[in-house]
Amino acid sequence: MKIKIDKDLKIRLLKAMREGFDKEMAQIKLNFEKEQTENATLLKKAIELEKQRQEELWKATNPEKAKAGVKFDGSSKEDLATARARVETAKKAVQEAKTKQENAPEPEARKSWDVLADSIHNAASALDSIGDSFSGTTQDAIKAAAVVLNTTVGIITQLII
Repeated sequence: MKIKIDKDLKIRLLKAMREGFDKEMAQIKLNFEKEQTENATLLKKAIELEKQRQEELWKATNPEKAKAGVKFDGSSKEDLATARARVETAKKAVQEAKTKQENAPEPEARKSWDVLADSIHNAASALDSIGDSFSGTTQDAIKAAAVVLNTTVGIITQLII
């Protein structure tokens, strides 16, 4: 109550002052005091919210203790560090799963790739058998082309799975 009366008194005095340097300084001081009060209130709220966040984090990572009636007291830094590590690990796992899902081929695209891969494997087999009908460097070149085709298909298949 005293703070409210004091604030009201300062505002009335400010209004009664003549224009000039003193009035400007009084207004600046009043504004500064208002900001300090607001900041103190915001700081208290932020501290309370941080305590609530830490308690929720503790409950989420220690469900057995929470169910057993153990209360979070905020004194165990190790529990908080462990909880944060668990949360970070879970976030990473979720992100990896999301990325994998986003990058997964559509079923129709996968079927099309399988058909194409089979065709390329058949072409590689045909090259291999054609290579058998030659000898020397020509045979080696044709068989190497077949190996390259099969290897390329294998690599692409691994990438899209």
